[in-house]
Order: sequence, then structure tokens, then C-alpha cells
Amino acid sequence: MRMKRLLTLLCAMAMLLALIPAGAVSVSAGKVLKHRTETTLLEEIIPLTDLFLWDVKDTDDTRHLAYTGVSNKPIMENLRMVDSLGGQTRLRCILVNGVNTEKAHYTAIAELYHSLQNCKGAELLPYHPYGDSKT
Repeated sequence: MRMKRLLTLLCAMAMLLALIPAGAVSVSAGKVLKHRTETTLLEEIIPLTDLFLWDVKDTDDTRHLAYTGVSNKPIMENLRMVDSLGGQTRLRCILVNGVNTEKAHYTAIAELYHSLQNCKGAELLPYHPYGDSKT
């Protein structure tokens, strides 16, 4: 039964990777990490996914837009949709010293966590420059 579930998840991931533009979905440790996907595809994989690791780079939309080039509104909307449909999530919050390390951001992370019914935790992750060479 476990093998069948794994094969089903792999098929769903393959479908997502084929249908969604590059960079929209990442795969890590066998889990689908959602960034900006079509809502209907996300709804289809909720029952197949044990846990969504949800990156929250910044809770301030203006700052998120300035540093990432995209608004965080679709990311937050999809997070709330997944939560409302019973998807289990864990928030992964990257902390960049001097950018998003103020009390208002920490408070917003706590408020976001408490507003979600199916969130299994929040990780505060210090930024590291190891991936800078990729850009």
C-alpha cells in the first residue's frame, strides 16, 4: 500500500512538473513545495501530500516584492486555501539580518501560524549565502 501511495505521488509530481512553468514547483525530500501554481493542480495534490513545507520569505508584501520581484499575496492565498482544505503545512521562515529581523515580522509569523488550522509548526531559518553562487 505504501508503494502504491509513493507511485501515485510521483505521478502527481511528474504531472505538475510537466504542466507548470519552470521554477513554480520545487521537489525536496519527496515533498512538493508550492510557490505559484494553479489552484486546481494544488487542490489535486493535497490528498497525496503528507506535509507542505511552505517558504515564507517575508510577511511584508512591499518588502517581499522589493527583494523577490513578486508579491507574497498569491503565496499567502494559496497557503490559506491549502489549510482550509485540510493540507498539513509547516512554515519555513528565512531570516535575513537587517532585512526582516524586526519584531513586526516575528509577530506576523506568529499571527499567521495561529490563524492556520493545519499548520504543524514554524521554522525560523537564518539566511546563509551558500546558494549565492547559483545566481
